[in-house]
Amino acid sequence: MRGNITKSEKILLFCTAVFLLLICGACFWEITAGRSSGWTVETISAAETEEWFPADAGRININTAPVELLKELPGIGDTLAARIIEYREAHGPFAVPEEIMEVKGIGEKTYRNLEEMITVEGAAT
Repeated sequence: MRGNITKSEKILLFCTAVFLLLICGACFWEITAGRSSGWTVETISAAETEEWFPADAGRININTAPVELLKELPGIGDTLAARIIEYREAHGPFAVPEEIMEVKGIGEKTYRNLEEMITVEGAAT
């Protein structure tokens, strides 16, 4: 291995350093200019949050919760979440939490896992 760096090696190192600085500068500019194509954060209003999570109980309102929120309940996947929404659209809001057992695929065992997490607050009776 030689001890001296040739002129062409110096030029190559200089060009590499300039290239890396330009890339870092472009990335920094994208981030600070707010044009990053990274993560998107969506927010919801306090009123929407209150609709899904009643303040007094901290439970999910199965009469108003969207599919995404219903899927967070234990044992509720895409199919059951869709069935819950279909049921409430066809029969009106759930009058009592136990009525969720009328949804095909939700039996007593599933209900027992959900009962402390759901509510029908504000349901029309």
